[in-house]
Amino acid sequence: MSSLTDIYVRDKWSGEIHRVGDDQHDQLTIGEDGHLHYYNLQNGDGCSTGDTRRDGCFYEFVPNVDVYGYNCDPREEEHEQRNSE
Repeated sequence: MSSLTDIYVRDKWSGEIHRVGDDQHDQLTIGEDGHLHYYNLQNGDGCSTGDTRRDGCFYEFVPNVDVYGYNCDPREEEHEQRNSE
């Protein structure tokens, strides 16, 4: 079950989605530019809501809103899609 403040990122190499904060190496900041930045302290990579250099980042934020506009867990949707195929 998700809460109102859950943020998810996808590892572009593996495709794995995880909730920010579930890993001890996760860090979120809001920069002076006003954008949200995710940083993985273990491997030194991350992503930003204002990042236009998509090819240089190993992570990307994942939308987590359902068809009704409510917060949802994108990992559950991905699991449901795989089971329906």
